Amino acid sequence: MPLRFLICSIMLASAPVVLAQSIGSTEGPTITIGARVDARPFIWRDKDTGGYLGFLWDICTDAVTRAGYKFEAKKVNADARKKFLETGDGAFDLLCDPTTITLSRMKEFIALDAEPSLRFSPIVFVANGSYVKTTHPARSAMGFGQFGGKIANCADAIAAEEKLLKPKNDEKQSFFKSVSSKIPIQMFPDKPLPAPEKKYEIWGFVEGSTSEAAVRRGVKNSTADLKICPKPLKTHAEAAKDFCAGRIALYYGDVEIVRAAIEDVAAVSGVECKADFKPTAQGSYEPYAFVVSSRNFRRLPDEFDHALYGMFSDGTVDRLFVGHFSEKTKSQFLNTLFRINRLPAGTPRLQP
Repeated sequence: MPLRFLICSIMLASAPVVLAQSIGSTEGPTITIGARVDARPFIWRDKDTGGYLGFLWDICTDAVTRAGYKFEAKKVNADARKKFLETGDGAFDLLCDPTTITLSRMKEFIALDAEPSLRFSPIVFVANGSYVKTTHPARSAMGFGQFGGKIANCADAIAAEEKLLKPKNDEKQSFFKSVSSKIPIQMFPDKPLPAPEKKYEIWGFVEGSTSEAAVRRGVKNSTADLKICPKPLKTHAEAAKDFCAGRIALYYGDVEIVRAAIEDVAAVSGVECKADFKPTAQGSYEPYAFVVSSRNFRRLPDEFDHALYGMFSDGTVDRLFVGHFSEKTKSQFLNTLFRINRLPAGTPRLQP
């Protein structure tokens, strides 16, 4: 094959991917998709290309295109996401995000106004919500300490951790080297100290996530000996960086996202981030669904749902899952969900 024809063939083969990232369907109105940038492996933004990637992103955009819409993507941060879920206000029509569907959120959607504009799509994934903790030997330095002196409350404790463990600007340096070099000598005395009257432990989570509820329960269950200090963070990138730097003792979130975020931090720092994933075996049930608004396009929720079910029925979602993960990682619960969503085609009603 001549070189020019080979180049043209490659360009044509890759063209649909480029179009899918930018405009979606070639016909129909354009909707705005609110897209997360830090929820790998479900959806994230590639730093080099600026394009969005991930299992949920592929499902999201394919369903939008099948429903007959073009689309443009808009970055959504924690504040914008929270506002959209609570009020329906926002500059997007579809939230492409691993959002946990709950009865309380559904009730809030109903209560928004006389004609609710937000609706959950069918459940598309079942995740596991839990936490990880450090396995680093200097356990007492990892988001953990005792009250006394200038540390009188949780705000003081969090501020102290920030000041003590703030890493240098060079992201390649070792977080743990920074930790060990800045911890006062008296924290590791030759002789054991008397048992402190009150200790604190800092638990981190991403704002607006369902993990916040688990952390708040921990705060409520603080004991006379140990007070739990919640630390909300804007992104998983921030949460993972704080965890690996030792600013938080426990990092709460959906397990796959937490794992990916920690791997990203370790890749940047060049140092293994020591995390214990054993607690994740007893996590919470987190069913993911998309959130669709009918405010600008009245028929969008129904058309999106129809396209989504079609993707389950023709095996597209299964193929995307294997491409992003592997068949071996599909749990029994997820396999059951995919089968339930595989609706029969049915028989079209005859027109008179």
